[in-house]
Amino acid sequence: MSEVPVAPPPPPPPKIRVKAVEPKPIEQPKLNPKQPHIFVQQKAFQPNVKQLEVKAPEITTQTVFEAKLNTPINGPKRPAMK
Repeated sequence: MSEVPVAPPPPPPPKIRVKAVEPKPIEQPKLNPKQPHIFVQQKAFQPNVKQLEVKAPEITTQTVFEAKLNTPINGPKRPAMK
């Protein structure tokens, strides 16, 4: 017979303490009468409208580029395969 050492049982988990937190009372904000506040309605912004005179584009009938085809109609010749 042989003896095998056995590990001791693990220690119990630590107890968790629950703290009761009391909520703080809500304080009303104190307003400074000399300072403009966020909820003061601002005047509406009127954008400046500028009228621009626009002319229609001029259409020209003059051609800028001419198409030129320098290759023969039958296409390039390939070397014969053996």
